[in-house]
Amino acid sequence: CPAPNPSSCKQGEGGATCTFPFVYQNIRYDSCSLVNNGNKPWCATSVNAALGYTSWANCDCTEPACSTAEGSKPCEFPFVYYGVTYNACTTKNANRPWCATAVNSATRAYIGQWSYCQC
Repeated sequence: CPAPNPSSCKQGEGGATCTFPFVYQNIRYDSCSLVNNGNKPWCATSVNAALGYTSWANCDCTEPACSTAEGSKPCEFPFVYYGVTYNACTTKNANRPWCATAVNSATRAYIGQWSYCQC
């Protein structure tokens, strides 16, 4: 099977929050990387002041990689839904990808306003 396209992966496995951008071996990444992980996408889950990764997780490439709402309001990323932080649209509790279009400004928590995503 071909390796997943790392630019389509935005969420760490198990709901870990990827931190973008991050720097690895003097290269800046704005999406998951395939470098030095057996061709499996990975991302930083925390970075230092220079954006160097200090912890990491394998990326979960099963989430839809879209990030544009169908309606007039844009998606708000990241958003927190039932304790999980999302940096792209999700199918959690839905049969189509969706995103939050409004969040609590302090916690980034979903506050009931959403839209299906254009994928």
